[in-house]
Amino acid sequence: MKNLKDVKAQLLAKPAVRQAYDAQAPELELARELIAARTKAGLT
Repeated sequence: MKNLKDVKAQLLAKPAVRQAYDAQAPELELARELIAARTKAGLT
């Protein structure tokens, strides 16, 4: 059975998948920052 890390590496080895994944990086970073700020403020 493969773990998530192995599956992710296998998928990201494909150029089209890597390009789509990288294109989402700014949006995902913003989401991480919003979650961290809400957690710090004690919001759910």
